[in-house]
Amino acid sequence: MARSKRKRIVQSLASSEAADIEVADIEVAESAPNSQKEVATPSAPQKAPTENQVLDLTTDSNQAKKKRKATSNIWAHFKKKGQANDVKAICVYCKAQLDGKSSNGTKHLWRHLERCSSYATSSKQSLLKLADGLLLSTTWTFSPEKSRDLLMQMIIAHEHPFTLVKQPLFRAFVNLLQPRFKLLSRGTAKTEIINLYNSMKAQIMMEIQDINRIALTTDVWTSSNQTPFMVITSHFIDSDWNLKKRILSFKHFPTPHTGLAIAEQLLTTIAEWKIYNKVSFITVDNALANDVGLARVCSVLKDRSSAPPEMNGKFFHVCCAAHVINLIVKDGLKHVLGSIDKIRDAV
Repeated sequence: MARSKRKRIVQSLASSEAADIEVADIEVAESAPNSQKEVATPSAPQKAPTENQVLDLTTDSNQAKKKRKATSNIWAHFKKKGQANDVKAICVYCKAQLDGKSSNGTKHLWRHLERCSSYATSSKQSLLKLADGLLLSTTWTFSPEKSRDLLMQMIIAHEHPFTLVKQPLFRAFVNLLQPRFKLLSRGTAKTEIINLYNSMKAQIMMEIQDINRIALTTDVWTSSNQTPFMVITSHFIDSDWNLKKRILSFKHFPTPHTGLAIAEQLLTTIAEWKIYNKVSFITVDNALANDVGLARVCSVLKDRSSAPPEMNGKFFHVCCAAHVINLIVKDGLKHVLGSIDKIRDAV
């Protein structure tokens, strides 16, 4: 009841105020002379818009708004053409026309992009780099060949099995980074690694062909799965006086590890790399089998090489200093081991 009364009072005040303003307007208009005087009069209050007017304004505003922009990343590779129910999505690379209606989704556009040969050869993707606190845009071109080479190098460097390329999580990870990169099979990965080895071997042979003297080091060791290997490494100084080392052989070395077996492995590697006239010294550990093996190698090089080892092979066999020091320490500990145990027991 009080609310209705308050409402009538407000309406009454508004009506009386409007009437006073209209009377003032009439009086000013009648008293104004015909001269060019300007009299400022209070303007009539603006009436509140009706509900229908509000709806009309809302409708006009909605019609004036632009169409909602497509949010899918696929529209960076397609352009829309047409209106209403005849909308076409045109590929910016091969100009193919596909259905572009929003109701049909974008899966068919993604499938086309994967098969589009023009996109595969010419597309460039934008990257963002953070440098000095600023985001800098740069472009790069996807190269399947370079990506494949880096994958093979990663398998070699980290000693991964060839089956890495078939592991589901690894395949999912690569597909997320670059869906266009097709992973290899296990057999293809093995073939690619062998091809990479042959390519690098040819580069090293070109590198050492102008080297006059090469020193070799070799060692035999057993892996964690009890497989014995023999590694042979070359050491030389290039034309710019830089000390270089290159692994020439890393092969399975079955037992027994006799001196003749060691000599055979060394001579096979020397012949394979065509360095008969270049070998000056060979460094090995102090095993008795190495003494026999290097004596055999030195004898063969004297007979077959046009540049035999210096000093008639007097310094051809070099003992490994680290191995010698290790033997000295072990031998010395044998003499003080009893005293060390007594001191530990006393403490």
